[in-house]
Amino acid sequence: MFYRLKGPFLASYYAIFAYKLNTLIGLFTQLVSFFIQYYLWSAVFKSHQGDFFGLEQGQYLTYICGGLLIGQLTQHGTDRTLSMAIRTGDVIFNLVRPLNIVLQMFAAALGRQAAMGYTLLPLLVVFLIYVDLTTLNAAQLGYFTISLGLAFVLSFQVSFMFGLIAFYTTNTWGLYLLRMNLFPILSGQIIAVSMLAGIAQTGEGLLSMVSGIFYWLAYATPLQATFFTPSSILSGMMVGQEMWLHMGLQVCWILLLLVLSSRLFNNLISKFNIQGA
Repeated sequence: MFYRLKGPFLASYYAIFAYKLNTLIGLFTQLVSFFIQYYLWSAVFKSHQGDFFGLEQGQYLTYICGGLLIGQLTQHGTDRTLSMAIRTGDVIFNLVRPLNIVLQMFAAALGRQAAMGYTLLPLLVVFLIYVDLTTLNAAQLGYFTISLGLAFVLSFQVSFMFGLIAFYTTNTWGLYLLRMNLFPILSGQIIAVSMLAGIAQTGEGLLSMVSGIFYWLAYATPLQATFFTPSSILSGMMVGQEMWLHMGLQVCWILLLLVLSSRLFNNLISKFNIQGA
């Protein structure tokens, strides 16, 4: 089985390097995003004497800047790949191969992220220069690595299930735009989920209400477990019992989505038609 996974893994791996200009532009964009996030949040914490809704400046800079790396490693575009294959009918080739389509997509996602590892090296160097990691210990790094692996699997499952919507709608461009704008908020990429809770408790009026809604939506969906949990562990914002609780939540979401996606996919395939066939 592992030999069969090699094909989709290598295909997606080399596809990243086939468009060198896109890779370079993406790298430049990530560096710009890093410096914008770094200096923006530095200014915010400086104006609040280094403490903002109970979060320390050093921790949050590690959270938000390290999150750029985490986001790139857990966002692999499986939903767009699957929805395109469904729209064009190419999904039939995935279905007739002697390998489960979920495993094919997962191997392809691993290949893309393996290639992205090289492109993120300059961003990693800048991150290590600008962000203070002296408080990071070996145990914390180990927990972060485990959580990042769980986040990758969970992110793949969410992306795969989102791509399955194409069986109903055929064209998922509108849903893709919705995901691109809504997911970063609920996953904690734009602002930490714990900070949303602080704003909801201490804020006033509409801001407090909206923050509270986003906070509960983040935990009502698996999105916070794809970004907020590993980034919080890396920054030290999440330790002890809270860390174990969130990692356990990651495992629970993975098992739940495994069952749901399997049943949904089998149900859709049994009713799927391509050009009337």
